[in-house]
Amino acid sequence: MPPSEQDVLPPAPPADPVPGRLLLSVAEARSLLGVGHTTLYGLLARGELQARRLGGRTLVEAASLRAFVSALPVARFGTPPGAANDHGPRTPRRGGRPGMSRGATS
Repeated sequence: MPPSEQDVLPPAPPADPVPGRLLLSVAEARSLLGVGHTTLYGLLARGELQARRLGGRTLVEAASLRAFVSALPVARFGTPPGAANDHGPRTPRRGGRPGMSRGATS
């Protein structure tokens, strides 16, 4: 009896989105990270990602992209009260902008 549609699982995503590739174009790196031009070049400028020049092209090292993503903190959702990131109830701010007293005009 052939498996039904419910029994067939979708294919697993590839473990490596760029298998066998050593270098990626800036556009590919941006797409894989889901960031914009400025963010990617900021990561390169700070040394968080490594790139090579080939002719006039900037190519991002695939290994540095993988290492960068692996070093990112794991997102945690639904943290119970009292956990490390629970700062307690918010205290309402008093007054307006800092340095402005009541009745002051701008």
